[in-house]
Amino acid sequence: MKHLIRKYFTHQIPRPLKNIFLKNNKRTYAIGKIATFGNKNTNKIFYIIKRNKGSGFFSNVHFILSHLLIADKFSFIPIIDMKNFKTIYNDNSASLKNKNAWEYYFKKINKYKLSDVYKSKNLIFSSDFLPNNKAFNYEYDKNYEKIFKKYVKIKPSFIRKYKNFSKNKLKEKTLGIHFRGTSYKTAKSHSFQPNIKIMINLTKDLIKKFGYRNIFIITEEKEYLNAFIKNFGNKVVFYNSYRSFRDDAFTSYPRKNHRFNLGKETLIETLILSDCEGIVSNTTNIEKAARFFSKKRQLVHSIYLGTNSRNKYIAIWLWYLKSILPKCLGGLKILRSKNYLSKN
Repeated sequence: MKHLIRKYFTHQIPRPLKNIFLKNNKRTYAIGKIATFGNKNTNKIFYIIKRNKGSGFFSNVHFILSHLLIADKFSFIPIIDMKNFKTIYNDNSASLKNKNAWEYYFKKINKYKLSDVYKSKNLIFSSDFLPNNKAFNYEYDKNYEKIFKKYVKIKPSFIRKYKNFSKNKLKEKTLGIHFRGTSYKTAKSHSFQPNIKIMINLTKDLIKKFGYRNIFIITEEKEYLNAFIKNFGNKVVFYNSYRSFRDDAFTSYPRKNHRFNLGKETLIETLILSDCEGIVSNTTNIEKAARFFSKKRQLVHSIYLGTNSRNKYIAIWLWYLKSILPKCLGGLKILRSKNYLSKN
């Protein structure tokens, strides 16, 4: 299978069908490249949704949903291939190495096997661009809601873990916080995340103003979690997920099935976040996904601190510089804030 894919991308396999194009925001994009790998399924067109390397968990889910919409639009048969086109969550452990990473967390979207698909006559490989950036917005999007319900089924074991935690830990009015750390601080063109001082002060203000009794926190950094426990004590609840000390969690492999578990923990924590009465929004895919999943109207506390540089060499140090500078000299500060009820 892999040698066929390599041949396709080096143009050694003929592509007799025309590329398909999509207009979006007054621009035209090629949404896929055509390939023929065999003579099976001559009356079907398979749309291979693939992403080279990929990104964070819900960035990948967003990507999948966007291309599922395309498959539906053209009546293609969608195939999610995170086996041959690996993501950062593909695990190297013996039990997971040769599996489709999408199916670590979600049920198969249809009956077709990759081994049969790659012997078929008509295949379209998706592009790597995102044709629509509205997924997981707090605004209700019926197209994404419809496509999610049609194709995406979270595995029951993760649903049970999330519901068990919510039932036992979220017993009082809870403020949900996704406090990003590690590599997000240096990500170019991404929103600046608050430092510990800003987030602690913000949380104190929200507790005082809106009467929250619990704080559910998602964070990759031990230092951040420890600071919240120090300031808020037993008000803080959290899921037992992996945390590092400022290092990117993907640069090491400290436990069995580490990459699989990183994805599992992200999914479960996001589902728990969707059950919180309030949520701090700072433009992360996790809090957007939580609002997308939520069955209740959450009180959203939106904050904006500016955006990191588009230059990767500047972006790697700019957050750290702004974090130590006083506000009057360009230090981190909340530039805009807004409180509103989500439209779910």
